[in-house]
Amino acid sequence: MKVQSQPFPPTVTFTEGDTVGCHQ
Repeated sequence: MKVQSQPFPPTVTFTEGDTVGCHQ
C-alpha cells in the first residue's frame, strides 16, 4: 500500500505493515 497515496495519518497506515518501513 502506498502511504503517499493514503490521505489518512501514518498511525492508520502503520497497521498495514508496509508503512512501518516508510514510517521509520
